[in-house]
Amino acid sequence: MLLEKWADLTALGNMQRTRLDVAAKLGSSGDEGTATVTLANKSNRIAFFVRLELTKGIDGDEVLPSTYEDNYITLFPRESRTIRVHFHESQLAGSSPSVRLEDYNVPKVTATFR
Repeated sequence: MLLEKWADLTALGNMQRTRLDVAAKLGSSGDEGTATVTLANKSNRIAFFVRLELTKGIDGDEVLPSTYEDNYITLFPRESRTIRVHFHESQLAGSSPSVRLEDYNVPKVTATFR
C-alpha cells in the first residue's frame, strides 16, 4: 500500500529573521548587459532560499528574459556568493536596473547599481 503524505514546511515561516548585505555592479558590451551581485550573510543564521531579481528600476517589473548563473540559493552564516545575471539592455525600456531579493527569513531588499 502506497501512502502519500506531503511534507510539513510550516516551520519555514518561523525561521529567525536575518539580513543580507548586497553589492551590485553593471557591465555591458553593446546590448548585452551583465549584472554582478554579491550577497553577504554576516549573521549567525541561515538565509534560506533567497530569490534574486533584476528589475526595471526600484520595485519595477523583472527584466525578462534574463539568465541567472544561480538563484534560489541558501547562504550559511558568514557566507558570501556572487551571482551574474545576463540580459539585453533593450529590455530595460529606458529604466535604470535595480536588484530585488527576498526569501523566507530575509526581508525584501532593493539595491541600485554603482
